[in-house]
Amino acid sequence: MADNQIKSDFYTNFPPITKQEWEEKVKADLKGKSPEKLTWKSFEGIDVPPFYTSEDLKGMDYIHSHPGDFPFRRGTKVANNNWFIRQDFNVAPILKSNKNLKLAINSGITELGFITSQTKTLPNRDIKNLLDEVDLERIRINFDADINSLDILKQLVEVLKSKDIKLNKVSGAIEYNPLGNFLKNNQFYFSEENDFELAGSMLQFCDENLPEFKVLSIGGNTFSNSGASLSQELGFALAMGAENLVKLSELGFSIEKIASRIQMSLGVGSNYFMEIAKIRAARQLWASIVSAFNPEQKNLGEIFIHSAPTFWNKTKLDPYVNMLRFSTESLSAAIGGSDSISTFPFNMISKEPGTFSERIARNTQIILKEESYIDKIVDPSAGSYYIENLTDKIASQAWEIFKEIENMGGFVSACKKGFIQDKIVESQQKRENNYSTRKEVLVGTNNYPNLNEVEENTTNPLIDPTQIETRAAFEFEELRKSIENLGNKKPTAVLFPYGDPVMRTARTIFATNFIGVGGFEIKDLTGIKTIDEGIEICKAENPQVVVCCSSDPEYPQFISQLSKNLNKNTLLVVAGYPSESIEQLKSMGAKHFIHIKSNIFETLSDILNNLEK
Repeated sequence: MADNQIKSDFYTNFPPITKQEWEEKVKADLKGKSPEKLTWKSFEGIDVPPFYTSEDLKGMDYIHSHPGDFPFRRGTKVANNNWFIRQDFNVAPILKSNKNLKLAINSGITELGFITSQTKTLPNRDIKNLLDEVDLERIRINFDADINSLDILKQLVEVLKSKDIKLNKVSGAIEYNPLGNFLKNNQFYFSEENDFELAGSMLQFCDENLPEFKVLSIGGNTFSNSGASLSQELGFALAMGAENLVKLSELGFSIEKIASRIQMSLGVGSNYFMEIAKIRAARQLWASIVSAFNPEQKNLGEIFIHSAPTFWNKTKLDPYVNMLRFSTESLSAAIGGSDSISTFPFNMISKEPGTFSERIARNTQIILKEESYIDKIVDPSAGSYYIENLTDKIASQAWEIFKEIENMGGFVSACKKGFIQDKIVESQQKRENNYSTRKEVLVGTNNYPNLNEVEENTTNPLIDPTQIETRAAFEFEELRKSIENLGNKKPTAVLFPYGDPVMRTARTIFATNFIGVGGFEIKDLTGIKTIDEGIEICKAENPQVVVCCSSDPEYPQFISQLSKNLNKNTLLVVAGYPSESIEQLKSMGAKHFIHIKSNIFETLSDILNNLEK
């Protein structure tokens, strides 16, 4: 049968369906309600409808491009979707023993990341020891070196020459990021002029010695780690990158020499599909920026992207949940087409990682390659109406942010005006409020707590303390610590169910999660047959808090009886918000009302303050 006949038969048996027809079908399934009822709005303000069709892709110019085609929305790789599996090490302890480093190499990693920020100097012998027995023609190396960047590059070349390793066979990056330092510390390493002169010296040095090495870092992960939205992270990162291009062009370097030496680092959060779209949008927009400098070759718009899970949503509490976060975030990074991915140990926030957690981190990516084959298909999300649409919307938002910064005079000027910092703080506060009201959930921290968990009073010495304090979970962790520090024994909260079986059960479950977030020792009186029986237990337990779990109509009589028999220092909490009797219940001694609209952080803080009194 001819191909044309096959196509004809196919479209006869499976005719195209319009978006309107789909809408009518959804409306019928919803019993007449509009499909718009199922539309949700992302943190970025993007409307996400319940379904997409090919009609949603109209007007998108890049849908029919191929991998490797400008503007690289579909990626820069044309044969596969392979990436470097990176594991990061702090240089100081590795210098004492690179046993863990060798274990990582033998266990499947293909890129080494070295953090040198805690090491003021790194002599030649240390570089040599650091890279001892590392196959530098197979393993990519990445240094986060700050002001020591040029010195480390020079030392690296000396070591390579001493080992008779061909310099053009060694790939990696030095991640020099003066603009990131300016944003974080409100000052350059030396001065703006001297910082970019140093960058220029490194460009020249690598041209002459390390042709496969990146020099400059666009640190988008700085923004995601601080709670910025996806669009903000991308828009700010693009402005940072454009500033690098402008400053170095002013020093006389060609766009060809600059663009090929830049590496972008992006954070990846838990909004799975949007993170995939963000990475695709990053390539597209960066290519557009580079093209404005009129390079002779279109492929100069290609950008090497390193992705790593954001610190923002990682938790000390219930740290094993971090495994799930890292898994989905690593998958987003891989499907988005990242060139290099770091996956961190699940307990990295609370303590220095050990062999087990490091192995889990490595194997997360190895499974994505060896068992899931995500590395085999170029741009595996291509053609998805949903992801293509998200890519377009995130790109549009990020581009508007980028243009706004450019109109201010660029990245440095916007920082000096406080624009970028204010936007980050605004976003951070909005997200913190979402977590406090549980519009966004951190499992194990602001909802579904592990009631038997004992928090370890340890920290990871390898992580910047300011980074720990800007996480979404930090305030909740501090609250839990405050409650646990009230005495040798956790304060006790008794859940007192009574009355209507359905309401008391539902409110007991709700109260368990709510009060459990604070780290209380919870005693559930489910099973008692009378109020008097529960009161006797409360007298014996002498709890700091009693949570009443019943139906609204039953509360006045229930609480009246309770308040007469409880210890006067016991806080009486009501599950629900019985609006018709709220003032009456307050007069009976009810101090707090916990319900679905409660700000859990503020409520638990108030309870803590009352306990301390």
